Formats: sequence, C-alpha cells, structure tokens
Amino acid sequence: MTTTLQDLIAQQAEIAAQLRAYEQPLISDAKAVLTGEAAMDLAATLTAIRDQLPDSMAKTHIGNVLTVLSAVPQVLDQELARVGGGQVSVSPMMIGMPGMPGIPAPN
Repeated sequence: MTTTLQDLIAQQAEIAAQLRAYEQPLISDAKAVLTGEAAMDLAATLTAIRDQLPDSMAKTHIGNVLTVLSAVPQVLDQELARVGGGQVSVSPMMIGMPGMPGIPAPN
C-alpha cells in the first residue's frame, strides 16, 4: 500500500496536535512560575537594587532580567493561544513597564 500525500498531511496534523497537547501544561507551568509570588518578589527586589545602582553593566543586566521577567509571560500567553491553551492575559509585572505599549502605569 502506498502512502498518499493526504495520508502524510493527516499524520502531520495528528503529530502536531500531540505536540501541542504535550507542550500546553509545560508552558502553563512556566508561566505560573514567572507570574507567581516568588517572581514578583524577585522583580521587586531587583528593581530596588537597580534603582540604587549608578549606570553600569550591573544595572543594565539587572534591567535585562526585569525585562525578561515582564515580557516572557506575554510570549507564553501567545504560545498557549497557539497550542489551544486558553485566554491571553497580562502579567502583573508588565503593568507600567517601560516599553510595554498600551499598558498604563498604575495610579
């Protein structure tokens, strides 16, 4: 029996669905870590330290870490939407972060 192109496309679709089902809980777990209390505490601590530092490589790198902490949950939301994981939300750390368009700073 010869495998047709349609058979291969169907197999590819099934494998893609299995990969999405495998990825979804892992992505959700990663997002939970990055938006959890420990991540918020880390961000607050690093922000306080960064704000006391003079301009330096250390201040820049701490800023980079804060950017990652604030941006990656949004990327993970996009991934969850891609794999069928539900609603997209905004990480609490993104609110008022410089460079996050359309997100107002808290009053």
